[in-house]
Amino acid sequence: MIKRKLSVALSVFLATGLLSPGLTVAAAPSINPYGTVEAELDFERNIKDVFTDEDAGATVVSLGSGNYFTVKSVNFSQGVSKIVIKTKADSAGLIVIHKDGEKGDVVGSIKLSGTDGEYREFSTSVKDLDGADTIAFVQTMGTSLVDSWTAEPGETPDEPENPDQPENPDQPEVPEQPENPDQPEVPEQPENPDQPEVPEQPENPDQPENPTAVNPYEKVEAETAATLENAKLVPNKQSVLINDGGYIVAKNVDLSKGVSGFKVLAKTSAPKVKLDVYVDGTDTQLGSISVGTDMSSESFVKISSDLKGSHDVYFKANGGAVQIDAWQALEGQGGTEEPPVVEPPVGDTVNPYSKVEAEAATELAEAMLSPNKQSVVVKDGGYVITKNVDFSKGLSGFVRTVDVR
Repeated sequence: MIKRKLSVALSVFLATGLLSPGLTVAAAPSINPYGTVEAELDFERNIKDVFTDEDAGATVVSLGSGNYFTVKSVNFSQGVSKIVIKTKADSAGLIVIHKDGEKGDVVGSIKLSGTDGEYREFSTSVKDLDGADTIAFVQTMGTSLVDSWTAEPGETPDEPENPDQPENPDQPEVPEQPENPDQPEVPEQPENPDQPEVPEQPENPDQPENPTAVNPYEKVEAETAATLENAKLVPNKQSVLINDGGYIVAKNVDLSKGVSGFKVLAKTSAPKVKLDVYVDGTDTQLGSISVGTDMSSESFVKISSDLKGSHDVYFKANGGAVQIDAWQALEGQGGTEEPPVVEPPVGDTVNPYSKVEAEAATELAEAMLSPNKQSVVVKDGGYVITKNVDFSKGLSGFVRTVDVR
């Protein structure tokens, strides 16, 4: 580890000329990306920490969602076909590579998965990197410890010059064409002041930038999914039945406004069934929605992610079959739409799967306890209320003991 830190220090000293006071430095050195570049050798960063991972014997950069580090004066003279990072992650994540700083154009995205405590290599194909450039590694989802990165050369063929092309001195000159004084001049076309102007089309700020993309901020019908895996349309073709472990995929979803959650219209007949939400495959999970028994009632999940741009969204049944009618994304922080607030139950809950005594009701309206206090007399139009009833196992019906007089 001491050797590695010394190597880092020597690189910095040589770059600034501190080891040779008498040496004239013409220009700042460039970074060679085609070998191993340590993540801690950055020029600008917004990170959680830089520390020595004793298990790996390496100095690493700790990134959380929204953190980044920037590397300047990178000499991509050989072009770039791929960028590889060596990192450790506890769960799925996403690192986006930007050109010209953390707010520049996106040139590639690296998807991470859990590495079981080890450092592994993840890579992505990149574009538009050639010559001297600045790049930034921005963690948009999950957390990771980045050890180093490297670039693989890409194809950057030069246009061949052709200096041997002979001139053609024997080519006869084209004789000058005689003027034609008798050719009538073309009269000027009159302007047309009566031509109506075309009115400007009003802008539609809610329309996604890509007209072929799926707009997730309005209700998206499940039957329009691009892919059905272990799933099928129901007979009336108004919804989709997803078997346990199956999923549907909506492709080219325009998440340009960000995402803070998803809501679905779905139902199931089994308890504790969930609809898991993934992005760009079934490795990167965004959240999990608990599905009830009423498809007309919305179920939702709130997520925290900096995810933007065009992506494929997966809905996967977990624990049983799910019938889904439609889904919708909630805009990211700062958007106009917020997920509904669900108040948690207060105090003890009531178990409805065992006999519940009527006299234990929370509220009586036009009703009273019987003289022996072992039952409740409910008048015509009256009612009793039992609050905080826990239907976590679902509901198929009620059994009641009553005496009508």
